[in-house]
Amino acid sequence: MSKFRPRFLAKALNEFIASSNDFKILYSPSTAPQVQHVDRICILDSSFNPPHLGHLSLALESLKQSYSTENEQKILYLILSVKNADKLVPQPASFAERIDMMCLMADSISRNYGFKVEVGLTKHAKFVDKSMSILNYIKSSQQESTPPKITFSVGFDTIIRLFNPKYYIPDKLSIALDEFMKTTDIFCLTRGNEDTTYQEQIKYIADIKHGKDGDIPHHWSTNIFLQKKLDEETTDISSSAIRKQIETGSEKDGKWSDSVLPEIKEYILEFKPYQSPKPN
Repeated sequence: MSKFRPRFLAKALNEFIASSNDFKILYSPSTAPQVQHVDRICILDSSFNPPHLGHLSLALESLKQSYSTENEQKILYLILSVKNADKLVPQPASFAERIDMMCLMADSISRNYGFKVEVGLTKHAKFVDKSMSILNYIKSSQQESTPPKITFSVGFDTIIRLFNPKYYIPDKLSIALDEFMKTTDIFCLTRGNEDTTYQEQIKYIADIKHGKDGDIPHHWSTNIFLQKKLDEETTDISSSAIRKQIETGSEKDGKWSDSVLPEIKEYILEFKPYQSPKPN
């Protein structure tokens, strides 16, 4: 891997922050297949600090999911929000370092699974604004005559927050998310945990479908795709746990290197983005 790519990415990041643009595609693997028409953009939006096998699993399952038709042409966006990046220094890995690792993951997905993957940046924090900025970007670049469907890949707790009316006061939830739900789908890998069982997650969506939640329009249930997570090995992976293992050198909860792609492991060992204190 090039030692100069982080410098290029840092420069591109600073140019994006200084610009009036709110979304930008920064990188696309050279191995990415040619796609004549895009029906659906599957989006994995995370802090990627670092990218891990849980991210990979969620991205791949969203691409394999059958949505409206079997022959949909899908591509993947790996998205990092750099909201207020000019006012803070993200730790422990810089945004440029995270983007560099995202590029490595994009390379791996494209090379090993044959999907077109692009790495992008957004200045927005809310899904509604991210979705709109992506659609505007596609329209302005004239990439598609018919806008593709946007699909965010999320955890179940994110669905709960997205549909919580308190975040939209004084507006009604049904009004605040009306346009968003017309253009956007939600893909979720369910999993059982101490807070919410698999059955409770299924029931939550079923209640929406049958109009049992007065704040959420029942037809929104057709925009939510739940799939039971079968790969339990990636269920409990978290970026924070990986960082803690790297920083402390402790492997009592398993090797952090088993939770990331080999390319990401090599990057972390070579560039030490989680070394504390970081060298000048």
